[in-house]
Amino acid sequence: MVIIGLLLVKVYVNYCNTFLRNVTMSPSSHGTAVQQAIADQLLEMILQSQDLHNAYRLVVEGLQRGLGVDRVLLVQNAVFPNRQSRLVAQAIAPARDIMLLDEPCADCRWLHLLGQLPHYGLWTVWEGEGEFVQLDPVQGEFCRTLGIKSLLHLPLVINQRHWGVLSLQYLHQARPWPLEDQQFAQRIAHLFCLGLMKTELWIHCQNHKNALQTVVAEGQVQRETYLKSAQRERAIADVIDKIRFALDLRSLFQTTVTEVRKLLVADRVMIIKVRQNKNFSWGEIQAEAQTDDKLCLLPPKERVPLSSRWIDHFAKGLILAMDDTDDQRADFDQSMLALAKANLVVPLFSGDRLWGVLSVHQCDGPRVWESSDIEFALKIALNLGVALQQAELLTESQRRSTALQSALGEVEAQKDYLARIAEEERALTRVIEGIRQTLELQNIFRATSDEVRHLLSCDRVLVYRFNPDWSGEFIHESVAQMWEPLKDLQNNFPLWQDTYLQENEGGRYRNHESLAVGDVETAGFTDCHLDNLRRFEIRAFLTVPVFVGEQLWGLLGAYQNGAPRHWQAREIHLLHQIANQLGVAVYQAQLLARFQEQSKTMENTLADLTAIVDNLADGLLVIDLFGRITRYNPALLAMFDLEGLELLGAGVDAYFPETLNQLLAKPEREEQKLVTADVELSQGRQGQALITSITSHENGCEYPQCLGAVIMIRDVTHEREVERMKTDFLATVSHELRTPLTSILGFATVIQDKLNRVIIPELDLAQPHLGKATERVMRNLAIIESEAQRLTVLINDVLDIAKMEAGQESWQEQPCAIGPIIERAIATITPQAQKKNISLQGDLEPGLPDFIGDENRILQVVLNLLSNAVKFTPKGLITARSHFHQNYLWVEIIDHGPGIHPADQEKIFEPFQQGGGDVLTDKPQGTGLGLPICKKIVEHHGGTIGVNSSLGRGSTFYFSLPVPVPAVETSPAV
Repeated sequence: MVIIGLLLVKVYVNYCNTFLRNVTMSPSSHGTAVQQAIADQLLEMILQSQDLHNAYRLVVEGLQRGLGVDRVLLVQNAVFPNRQSRLVAQAIAPARDIMLLDEPCADCRWLHLLGQLPHYGLWTVWEGEGEFVQLDPVQGEFCRTLGIKSLLHLPLVINQRHWGVLSLQYLHQARPWPLEDQQFAQRIAHLFCLGLMKTELWIHCQNHKNALQTVVAEGQVQRETYLKSAQRERAIADVIDKIRFALDLRSLFQTTVTEVRKLLVADRVMIIKVRQNKNFSWGEIQAEAQTDDKLCLLPPKERVPLSSRWIDHFAKGLILAMDDTDDQRADFDQSMLALAKANLVVPLFSGDRLWGVLSVHQCDGPRVWESSDIEFALKIALNLGVALQQAELLTESQRRSTALQSALGEVEAQKDYLARIAEEERALTRVIEGIRQTLELQNIFRATSDEVRHLLSCDRVLVYRFNPDWSGEFIHESVAQMWEPLKDLQNNFPLWQDTYLQENEGGRYRNHESLAVGDVETAGFTDCHLDNLRRFEIRAFLTVPVFVGEQLWGLLGAYQNGAPRHWQAREIHLLHQIANQLGVAVYQAQLLARFQEQSKTMENTLADLTAIVDNLADGLLVIDLFGRITRYNPALLAMFDLEGLELLGAGVDAYFPETLNQLLAKPEREEQKLVTADVELSQGRQGQALITSITSHENGCEYPQCLGAVIMIRDVTHEREVERMKTDFLATVSHELRTPLTSILGFATVIQDKLNRVIIPELDLAQPHLGKATERVMRNLAIIESEAQRLTVLINDVLDIAKMEAGQESWQEQPCAIGPIIERAIATITPQAQKKNISLQGDLEPGLPDFIGDENRILQVVLNLLSNAVKFTPKGLITARSHFHQNYLWVEIIDHGPGIHPADQEKIFEPFQQGGGDVLTDKPQGTGLGLPICKKIVEHHGGTIGVNSSLGRGSTFYFSLPVPVPAVETSPAV
């Protein structure tokens, strides 16, 4: 069998080679001549070599050369769960400054994340707007760490096992992957998987070959052993044949013990049957053979004690081998060991039940029971068990034979009955098939009633339908030719109205009950009811309910006119089944009618929606998952001067600005958020695009499935012009206000100085009215100065934010250190903090890198956040902390103030919005522009700003600044 297996493997390997050549030479193969040459070279190497490492190298180098990518990695997944993935080969573009990854990188976290990418199908991502499409933030961050701009992910599946992945990477530019490149990469991956399967099969074949050689060598060694035991096996076979062909258990037992004693050269062999009741257990000797009559324990069936402990022991299939009974006599029943110096006991089973034991005694002295002795005894016991079971089966078969003879008569009696049942079942099948082939109710009623009438051999079949008020009418009839149709009878008699069913809303039929009447004359009906039955020539009838879902729809009735009839149970059951199928047909027909009505309604609704979409003032663009256009409206065509063009099925990038493609690639869209962006319209107009994903919860999915996206585009040219005018107005008004405010501050300062130096020394402040007036004047001058300074700060803030919104702010960007900025800010705010008994401290991580930015503007952000913290903190400690994480400098201002309400946290970064408590007592001072200015400064530097706060626990304001990643220098190859 091993040789045949090896030959089959070899044939399969040859088949794989042929299949590989056919795949490569297939006319459906795509790609350039260079790619075809690379595929042919890889194929020849796979066919001629079993060197896996060479195949790894050829795959990555071939993909690199064929597609011109910057780097190709071949990663093998871990075989065991506690192991990590392994980098087995890599290739880089030779003329580019790209670093080779070391082999120890197989333990790096990025490689583990690479292995966690989807293991199905082709998977491509590329960097757009600073984020990676289809990657979570952690995977995207590691891709940026490795300098990856675009990634093509190819899972390698071998024999339904995820072997690893091929990762193709662009490091110098972000670009999508063309379809022909994906097809070439898939083709190379497919060839590699087939080649790897072939190599694994070849290695498996070699292993089998070595194993076969080992087995042959071992077989030669064991041959002698088998020859030595052949004679004993032939003797065992003779005993087994005698056991199997014997039907007399007594002679069988005697023959067995005699032959076993001779073959084992034992002094005594017994077969003992186990007996047991509630209070006592024992054994009965069924047969015995001994070398000396003095060793005999019979007469037959003599009882010998056998404890329940040993019975349980043997019932588990365990044996007892005592080499010297003098050492173990106390552990076994004495009568079982009479005169025995050594004892071997094996259980006898009949099926799964312990029947007895086979006991072998050596009486002339101790004996070591060899494994061959025990094996022989077990074989004898096993075949004795077969004989016991055969004897029991013979007895049982004789008993069953008698029972079968009596049952045979019943079977013959039921044969005709079953034949009739089979015919009825076939007829029922025809009825069901007829119902399922059409949804036209009249055709269903006609086919069903005709089939039922022929099937039951009755005279008339009626279909009765209930009305909503539980009155009813006969809607279809099948009648034999010798009887008048119901419509003719109704012309002679008034229409039959069943008032009982109407008053009781269906009566018994609502409970799924049927009514079978064998003879109306003896059924006990009222005279009025009986007269109606006679008028319609009814002598016996059977009616069953028809339900549509849980609602009683009507009745199906079979009628016998000529004579009484006994309705059999099978006929009632059969009519019930047909009524059930009739209910299903009615339900399906109702569903069809509702579906047709709903389809018409949906068509009207779709027409209304189309009219609405076509008349929208905003542009509408609907795309599918693949970026193809599936819907648009005339307003969109007008915005981009595309009137007269057919856009359906085209890509977004074919007709629209790149801004829309970048909008589609934003990761926020995958989180079902609204994403907006500015877009250029035709004729220099400005538009604002808003995109949202189209999702569905179909197919029982726990999470929504994305089906595409909807983009609404609004012409905001006028709004932007109004916004610009507003910004210019604010800047102009703020500038015009600064001159009078400067004068007010100047004059207030001069007045205070003159009062202090000239006027107050000349006044007699001892006079009460002069002292109070002087104090009031000084207080009012202080208020004038304070409010003028506050208005100056407000005007400066308005000018700053107006410049930033208008893009007129000048930025002095250069390498800066965050530590000195924080220290300057703390030194500036410390006097203000000391007035409130607040301590300021810095917590700077050692070795913080520099960032590129405007030092004064970042100082403005830190000063504003520290000033706010001092303003809202009654006392305690304020910490300014900074650390470096994932290429960003993070600055946190931590206070222990009252905290900010969650509703206020969402709006404090908007202009003129402040978070505060009670209006009368806790209302904060300020312009409401400090945090919006901070936000614009941080976002200009490419960072983010935010707050974490809980009421009563203080607040942590934080912002981040990107740190440029230094270019990685690589040594030239030797």
